[in-house]
Amino acid sequence: MTDADDPGAVAERTLLAWRRTSLLLGAASVLGARLLAESTGAWVFAVGLLGVGLALISHGAASVRYRQATIPIASGSPLVAAPAPRLIAMTAAVIVVGLLALAVIVMMSPAGVP
Repeated sequence: MTDADDPGAVAERTLLAWRRTSLLLGAASVLGARLLAESTGAWVFAVGLLGVGLALISHGAASVRYRQATIPIASGSPLVAAPAPRLIAMTAAVIVVGLLALAVIVMMSPAGVP
């Protein structure tokens, strides 16, 4: 079966990819907060909660977008592009969490080790 046989397959694969990404982001945030709590202090839990919150938001956004994509596919009408502000906000949130994680790594590394 190809994508031409099932036009909803692309949307479903995208949904599953976003769900996997969300799950891994949440798990990595919890694990990172747990492992770094003793050496960095309680503030690392805030970063962990931020990661878990971002994971929940991305999971929900993926589900909403999937529904928005599959309804037009089923009815044969054209797809509507995702709103740009939502995409920009998600991109900015991922960048912020990544920069926070990088800051934690740099702060934890011994002096002279990049």
